[in-house]
Amino acid sequence: MESGTALLGLESYNFGHTNFTFVASQLGCKGLDTTTQLNCMRQLPVETIVDFIGHYGDNATTPALAFLPIPDEQVIFANYSDRYAKGLVSKVPAIIGTAANEGSVLVPYATLTTGPNQTLVDETTLGAFLCPAHTTSELRKTLGVSSYRYQQAGNFSDLSPLPWLGAYHSSDLPFFHGSYVDYATGSPLEIATSMAMQDYVLAFMKDPQNGLKQAGWPEYTSGQALRFGADGNAVATVELVDVEGVCSGQGTYDHNP
Repeated sequence: MESGTALLGLESYNFGHTNFTFVASQLGCKGLDTTTQLNCMRQLPVETIVDFIGHYGDNATTPALAFLPIPDEQVIFANYSDRYAKGLVSKVPAIIGTAANEGSVLVPYATLTTGPNQTLVDETTLGAFLCPAHTTSELRKTLGVSSYRYQQAGNFSDLSPLPWLGAYHSSDLPFFHGSYVDYATGSPLEIATSMAMQDYVLAFMKDPQNGLKQAGWPEYTSGQALRFGADGNAVATVELVDVEGVCSGQGTYDHNP
């Protein structure tokens, strides 16, 4: 779970699909029944749709447009905590990860030099990613389902060229996939971090039940997690309280450990 959990909270209750209808009305598909309107939109180049929505958002036009999944109680559910309580969850091991400075690329910034307000960045990191990951892990623990937690904390200047980016949302992916070499210098620490992360994932893929235990990654129930790429270390075992303690009222959050 690298981009959030089911508790991320991005459900929409726009059952009338008014945002879609509005965009359609601006692109020549106005006043049509729903089936004809959908077919009309499908004939448009994707660039036309993206261009309109992009300019609409860049102009700070209100009301804002949003296209989020709508709970249908079949694929998207309105109350995931309740489903956990009822045991309605896939009872298989999972790796749940976050980046230390997730929100830096997800909030507005003033200039490329000053970057965004760090308080807002931290609120986004905690509210959208870290604390939902904590809650998910706690709920999984009540069901006796194995969870393994990590924090991507590597702040590499070739992958994070602006000093305020830090370990931003999705910065772990180039290391898991080994694709950082496509646009990075590949420092010894980057190479070691990527190889360690890939080794862990491979061990998990080969044996989800025991692979990570044998590789030395402690389960969530141990109170520990792995931290990748920070403080000169490719991988380090850290106490969970140092990563997510703030989600249960313990200490303050460090976005650059």
